[in-house]
Amino acid sequence: MLGAERQGLGHWSQYFEPGAWSQLESLVTSGDAHEVQLRSAAKPGEEPAWFLVKAALANQRIEGSLQDVTAAVKATEKLRFFADHDPLTNILNRRGIEKVLDRVTKSQGEGSPLALAYLDLDRFKLINDLYGHLAGDMVLKQVCDRMMATLRTGEEIARVGGDES
Repeated sequence: MLGAERQGLGHWSQYFEPGAWSQLESLVTSGDAHEVQLRSAAKPGEEPAWFLVKAALANQRIEGSLQDVTAAVKATEKLRFFADHDPLTNILNRRGIEKVLDRVTKSQGEGSPLALAYLDLDRFKLINDLYGHLAGDMVLKQVCDRMMATLRTGEEIARVGGDES
């Protein structure tokens, strides 16, 4: 899983991100839990992998096993993303923008400026009716891409519609 057979065994830090050894030591010395998820060290051009490490302290040594859980971690990240984002456009959905607005209104001081704009794509249903939903989806993606390109840091857009048939 680590590629050690090709390179020969190396040091722990060669395979895992900084701080992983400390996490493992804490795990085995705490006595509470016996597993932790650790991320592999980033290799150039590759995404890091995730491992479930089950370990225990035995005779002053840490003994354990690794299970590659990268697919499960990615699936969970994707589910979390789509809980707050529109699957067609990847911009925030109603839930996502509500979270942003809640966070911003709580963090903004009294009297601090805050703006919210609403854009209605007038007669958008006509595109779907005349050219089909696939064409309508393509137009919607292009509109969102162009709007995203104009945003500055800290600015967000969301899609709260989508009920047009």
